[in-house]
Amino acid sequence: MVSKRVQEHSATAKTLAVAEEYGAESLIVGAAVEVNRRQRAKMVDKIERLMEGELCGMRVAVLGLAFKPETDDMREAPSVEIIRELVRRGALVTAYDPVAVEAARPLLPEIEYAGDEYAAVEGADLLVIVTEWNQFRALDMRRVRDLMRAPRIADLRNVCDLGVVAELGFEYVGVGRSLGPVSEELRDEAREVAESAGFDTREAVALA
Repeated sequence: MVSKRVQEHSATAKTLAVAEEYGAESLIVGAAVEVNRRQRAKMVDKIERLMEGELCGMRVAVLGLAFKPETDDMREAPSVEIIRELVRRGALVTAYDPVAVEAARPLLPEIEYAGDEYAAVEGADLLVIVTEWNQFRALDMRRVRDLMRAPRIADLRNVCDLGVVAELGFEYVGVGRSLGPVSEELRDEAREVAESAGFDTREAVALA
């Protein structure tokens, strides 16, 4: 049985449905929904840049589905729009979350789900980390690299050790950091994107 919180996974979308009964308010809330959607699509633009402009047919592993760790709450979870946009651009997505898989299935029926993080990354061209579960901080990155078809990581929660991923030869971008220099202009742009997409406003997603 699908829980009520899965059926009404987005608090903003729920507010929109109520606002529609009252007229003009719906325009404001609808605009906010659209801004969030576009900003999360912009994050995928930056992920696509890591893939040298090619997502179609690429296998993408997504670790983390829930809005935050230690919950299966999918309301306002950035993973939903990010994954939908990846799929729209032709990516083949396999996802894993320690507890939120069943809550995510009704929202993301078009993707595959793995039994653990290592099964998710097997054969992947790109790994995207969306929720900062502690077990993702403890990933055996050498094993991850060996399982992937290409060693690329978009770390949206800064769970990876930069020294380790550099030593192992990963292509890497993260939140306000990368393996190379990041300009202030890029940091400002990334901060705006991250805030609008529902990430911590103190963070900036520097995916370039």
